[in-house]
Amino acid sequence: MSYRCQCIALLSLLVSTAVEAQPVNVITNQILDHEWLEVGFVDIDDREWTTIKSRNDNWEENVTVFISLPDIGGSLHTEGLPIVSRLRNIEYVSSENVWQFDVKLVQANDSYCSKEWYVPQYLSNKVQISWLIVEKGVYNLSSNFFIVSSGDVTRNNSEPIATPGNKNAVRLWYPTGCDGDFENSCTHPGSNLAAIVQLQSNVNKVDGGFDMFLYVRIRIIFVRHIQVVLIPHSSSDPSIFRIMTPEDTAFMVFDTPLSIICIERMVFETATFQPVTSTKIEVDYQNVYDYPPGLYGAISTVSLTDATTLRQFNNTVNRGRFITQEDQCVDEQTVHTAEETAYTITVGESREAVNNYTCLVRFNSAVDTSAPTLHPTVSPTTSPTASPTASPTSSPTANPTHSPTAAPTRSPTASPTVVQTSAPTGSCTAAELEVKFTKSGAARRR
Repeated sequence: MSYRCQCIALLSLLVSTAVEAQPVNVITNQILDHEWLEVGFVDIDDREWTTIKSRNDNWEENVTVFISLPDIGGSLHTEGLPIVSRLRNIEYVSSENVWQFDVKLVQANDSYCSKEWYVPQYLSNKVQISWLIVEKGVYNLSSNFFIVSSGDVTRNNSEPIATPGNKNAVRLWYPTGCDGDFENSCTHPGSNLAAIVQLQSNVNKVDGGFDMFLYVRIRIIFVRHIQVVLIPHSSSDPSIFRIMTPEDTAFMVFDTPLSIICIERMVFETATFQPVTSTKIEVDYQNVYDYPPGLYGAISTVSLTDATTLRQFNNTVNRGRFITQEDQCVDEQTVHTAEETAYTITVGESREAVNNYTCLVRFNSAVDTSAPTLHPTVSPTTSPTASPTASPTSSPTANPTHSPTAAPTRSPTASPTVVQTSAPTGSCTAAELEVKFTKSGAARRR
């Protein structure tokens, strides 16, 4: 086969592979042309709100935000404290072309919680969390589906069982429009579904305006909808469980187990764990990360007898650890023997994990702050982020330093010359054309 025909065949194969190696918007059935998810890291505490900004890159829908489990306490249920992340003011700021939100940690510290066994104190140091800002939609990443949306959730009373019938569990339906069907919710094709959930609003208050200890627990995940329950801390006062002002609640549904490695150096891992109690669980990550990744998690249960959160501790580059954590608002003991189900998604950076799959995500490193970002920041820095190198780089010059020889050499050079010949050396034979199109077709069918 001539050199020209080999190049044509290779180019056709590469173009076909590149088209397939991108996420697909399942609702529009189009290849994504913009980033749909951004990841970042920030240090926060329970004293004040922290504002996060994310540049808007043609996001066509509203966004949702998820916060990872804060790394607090030790390996025993007596060595930690119940704490939840709250969000507020998720909004688009047109003057800056950014989406922004505020995040804060909240303890069980109000008049509905007894102080007999534990008196909450502010955290002595800030803790690092990871955040996800995700455009709502249905996405196919290399045949792995992610469904992201939100809806209003309320709670009717303090009954220990939550069902749609007693209005303590609320159905949140998936988006419509998949396969052109705008009458019915999209169907997730996964066989072992899991999810994470996050309150997007901060509407309900306690004690005259204080932030409320409130989070979301999953009841059950179906292929077309998810059922969730609002959970305050434990209390002997049933009025705290009646939450009739809706809170906007986001969910991300995915299959487990997964390990998706992106060319942007970001890695997704998903998993389901059962049983989960107040005895620690250690998780060996499927990948080795450059630094501890963000571990996002949610509990799924039917019984609501005890307010129980997931708490992670001693997160490392290759292993995560978490337990359930009860509060002490009603009794002293924090042993949780009910066997819960936990869903997790781990998101981190790994230079060791290599793949050419373009996930169309934006990853903000937690440690490499001196390196230039993949995209411009919202505002320029006051000074350069790095100094020029002491010697020239190894990149080639813009123009060739030599002209091609007047006649061909006896042996071919190790690489083609910079200037191409003025005309092709010949035409492809029928056999060569068949090879070219066979390879291209095979690439499309993969």
